[in-house]
Amino acid sequence: MKAYTKTPGALALLLASLAGISMTAEAQLAKPAVKLTAAQSLEKLRSMKYEGLGFPDFGFMVTPAEYRSTYSDQPIFKLKTDFPKKLPSKKPDFLDIDFQKEPLKYIEAVRAYAFEGNVIGNSDPKVPNDGTSGDNWNPFLNKSAQWYHIPWLHMTPPSGFPPNGGTEGFRGFIKEAPISRYQLGPDQLSDDYSVYAITLVNDFAGYSMGKMWGDPQMPDVTVLDKRFGDGFPIGTVFAKLLFTDAPETSKGDKVDYLETNPLTWKGYITKDWNSPTRIVKDLHLLQMDISVRDARADQPGLSGWVFGTFVYNGKVGNPNRFMNLVPSGLMWGNDPQVNAPNQVINAPNLYEPFKKPVTKTTVNPDLKQSVIFADQKHLPPQHLGYGNRLNGPADLTTSSCMSCHNAAQFPQIAPLVAIQTGIKPSDPKWMDFFKNIPCGKASDPNGYSTDFSFQVAMALTNFFQAKSEALQGQWSGEYIASELPIHRAGPDDVKKAAQAHEK
Repeated sequence: MKAYTKTPGALALLLASLAGISMTAEAQLAKPAVKLTAAQSLEKLRSMKYEGLGFPDFGFMVTPAEYRSTYSDQPIFKLKTDFPKKLPSKKPDFLDIDFQKEPLKYIEAVRAYAFEGNVIGNSDPKVPNDGTSGDNWNPFLNKSAQWYHIPWLHMTPPSGFPPNGGTEGFRGFIKEAPISRYQLGPDQLSDDYSVYAITLVNDFAGYSMGKMWGDPQMPDVTVLDKRFGDGFPIGTVFAKLLFTDAPETSKGDKVDYLETNPLTWKGYITKDWNSPTRIVKDLHLLQMDISVRDARADQPGLSGWVFGTFVYNGKVGNPNRFMNLVPSGLMWGNDPQVNAPNQVINAPNLYEPFKKPVTKTTVNPDLKQSVIFADQKHLPPQHLGYGNRLNGPADLTTSSCMSCHNAAQFPQIAPLVAIQTGIKPSDPKWMDFFKNIPCGKASDPNGYSTDFSFQVAMALTNFFQAKSEALQGQWSGEYIASELPIHRAGPDDVKKAAQAHEK
């Protein structure tokens, strides 16, 4: 049970959760907290009881004593999972905008929708609304709309992805991806940085999460698979913030769009991508990803989802730093007919994708199911994905936003990206990774679709791994098909693929 002993009391929390045992008031008060008055303590206890404690909040944190002595000015992450019991009736207003005709207006409207109450208008008037407050991205403080977290991301199985992963306790960051040399720009020389993410889902997604996790002790894995359930409903919105510990000037690294007017939060993260040791470190906002279930993307040949990406550029200079997120692109399909081995791809070499840093965002005019906002004044040069498909700075050049999420299912049977398989773009099987798979359809029928959500797939994997270990037993469903770890290719995978290619 070593995976659960890195946070004080984490094993006890896990076993209590699995056994359906509620935490006592004494256990709740033992959690890290700023010193409170008696009245404040009572109010905090009442709110905890109201919120419910069916899931662990986080998996990794400094000790309570260290928090109180050194970090009491920082927030403590609390999971919000009081999912709605009824499907919401009011769909987001931005669904009135045609994403193909007015893609920039659409993505900016989705950003405004995600920010309302989460970064705008949720703070005490005396608190500077510059993005640094603990009030930001905290759905408990949103007075305008209901947003939620995905449970069971607080730990990662020993053999799972990412290595030594799990939710940290300041902001709820989960480990997302490694950063390669030159990935963020020509003056980013080191390759030992990581990306961490925190996702909010709206009330439409929350409704589906409530159906899946109605029994916290046994989730219904069929809810998002359209052979058995409904999938995420129209109006679902995921909004994910991605932060990185790059750059470090002590290493000689620079990333000008992140260093100017940065939005910086603290996180309890691993020293580097593969390290098991965690430290408190500054993380800087790098990217925001959005995904939307839009009925107009249900037309034949598409997937039912619209994906978008923003890149942080502090040089925009907006006092509310969240508004320095510049739209990078929007995609509603994978353009499955467009292969690009002979076209201009921002990665000069498939197996050394960042050998030459990108200095200009290149648009592929053959892509018809996406748009890149290359003419945006403040958009830093982007490496993009395979064939210049949409991807953010934290993402791979050999995939795309939608291509990667195509494979999301439980158990994770199919690999996420083509480079993991060792095949090359000249192989017809390469383009299997760029199909437009309908929402709610499993990429491998032996598993259950999680409807394009890898975090849901990770959560289910984590839950059943933990329950197997806690109860010293297994389930028949684990033997339906050979399972692959949920794994996004990183620098090590690229090196292995290069070695296989040379042979």
